[in-house]
Amino acid sequence: MEGATWASLYINTKQWEALPKPYKAMVETASGMVCSWMVAKYDAVNPAALRRLVAAGTQLRAFSRPLLEACFDASYQLYDELSVKNANFKKLYESLKEFRSDQNLWFRVAENTFDNFNFAMSARGR
Repeated sequence: MEGATWASLYINTKQWEALPKPYKAMVETASGMVCSWMVAKYDAVNPAALRRLVAAGTQLRAFSRPLLEACFDASYQLYDELSVKNANFKKLYESLKEFRSDQNLWFRVAENTFDNFNFAMSARGR
């Protein structure tokens, strides 16, 4: 199970600050394009890959809810522990939690309802 695909780019802060604005803009533009391309490619090729796996005998099984809950709880327990030990992590984590809460609200209203409807209609052969 994967919530999303992601790419990372790390640049030395001192070197970044030394770059002229046009070079920074090029790096930012290229990075954005790579992420957009990667997500589109990921979404486009995965259905065919899934079909190949199943055709070759792979059995797909969802993780059980208790297992997912245990992993979720263990992850967030670790994040809470790291927040106590590392002020920078805590700052990022608090920001992430607020963002995630807002995004979950949005997706429940805007995306999830339509996606569930669309899945149901697709199951009817439309």
